[in-house]
Amino acid sequence: MPVRQIALINLRRHAYVRQFKPARAPAHMLGAVTRDITRKRAGRPKMVEALAPPLPLARRVR
Repeated sequence: MPVRQIALINLRRHAYVRQFKPARAPAHMLGAVTRDITRKRAGRPKMVEALAPPLPLARRVR
């Protein structure tokens, strides 16, 4: 099972029992990873090119 499906299942479990703080944890982790990648890709054209499509999607999810 892909990681995204496991994360979605866990999110739904927490939201179902009204535990919203743990439900927000994946979004917080995604934001931290996105910011880290954005900082590290500065000055690396290959990395910028490779991560151009998925980063806007990650920002939309966040």
